[in-house]
Amino acid sequence: MRLWEKKLNKATRMEMEKEPELKEFKKVNHNVAELESYEGELGEDYWEAWVKNPYKKERASFIDHEALIEVAEEVGETEMMKVDEIATMLEFGADIGELQG
Repeated sequence: MRLWEKKLNKATRMEMEKEPELKEFKKVNHNVAELESYEGELGEDYWEAWVKNPYKKERASFIDHEALIEVAEEVGETEMMKVDEIATMLEFGADIGELQG
């Protein structure tokens, strides 16, 4: 209890923290209209103005599955069956089952 009281006394003597200044808003997407209010539905016209980066489905990993096996062998990994299974998932993707709709 004494430690708590000491910390409480110290805290009451400390200077209060100041709130940080608000950042100035700088518009980045100049193609998007600035609205008076962003409440409710914004409409298709608003969303169509946004620049989009379409999703590209790629069936590959940025981790080299062959290098994984080489490193595992170099360090003397004893569970190479697990390493091979992981390398297969990296190369071909993991079977995570079917989506339930």
